[in-house]
Amino acid sequence: MFKVFVEYKVYPECREPYILLMDRIRTRIPGLELLEAEDQEGLFLEIWTIETTDRYKMFLDKRKLAGHPDWAELVKMIPGGVDKMNIWRFRPI
Repeated sequence: MFKVFVEYKVYPECREPYILLMDRIRTRIPGLELLEAEDQEGLFLEIWTIETTDRYKMFLDKRKLAGHPDWAELVKMIPGGVDKMNIWRFRPI
C-alpha cells in the first residue's frame, strides 16, 4: 500500500471553481484527501492511498494525460498544465 501526493498550484481566479470541481470529484472517486497551503496562495495537495504498483501506474497515466475526462478541467486551472503537477509515491516503513 502506498500514499501518493499530488501537488500543484491553481490560478488565483480559479480557486472557487477548483474547489467545486474537487468536491464533484470526491463524490465520484473515494479516498481523496485535499489540503490547501497556508503559506503559499493557490498551492494544493491531494493525498491518495493506492494499493498496488499497477494501480499507481494507472493513476499516474491518467493524471499526466492532459485530455483525460476526469482531470482535463483541473489541468486548465494549473499554470503550466501537467508539467507543473508533481506526483510522489511513498511506501510505509
